[in-house]
Amino acid sequence: FPLPSGPPPHGPPPYLIRFLILGKLCGHLLDERLAPLGLTRTQSRVLGVLSHHGEMTATELLPFAAVEPASMTLLLQGLERDGHIQRAPHPTDGRASLLSLTVQGKQVQRNAATLFDGVGEDLFGGLTDVEDEMLNRLLERLWERLDQQGVVRWPPRPD
Repeated sequence: FPLPSGPPPHGPPPYLIRFLILGKLCGHLLDERLAPLGLTRTQSRVLGVLSHHGEMTATELLPFAAVEPASMTLLLQGLERDGHIQRAPHPTDGRASLLSLTVQGKQVQRNAATLFDGVGEDLFGGLTDVEDEMLNRLLERLWERLDQQGVVRWPPRPD
């Protein structure tokens, strides 16, 4: 995305504009690739978390999904309706259910992970090892800065 060189007279610096546009483009690219699986990015993230952590309650999953509780309910209902997750009674909390991936959900999650890998390769495959490490260090520094300001809410932290 070409931007004028030099500092802008007013407004955000060019690197911020590029960063924001790249974020949007990455989101659109992921949406396009996940669509044939019938998944959104948030649904894919929930399946990934369940794949990584195993059984969880909806309350435990909520911070990972980064959605409002009402949206989480709809999201889980959709994943259950589509046969990707199942509910089982919680062994100690009669009000809660444990959510887990079904066999179909595990396969869809693996397919989604492969798609994410492809997007990563499309975006970063042209970088050298040195550039890749530099980019990762810079992104970590940005993340830490936002975390110090209390902006980052990922990964979830116990209260």
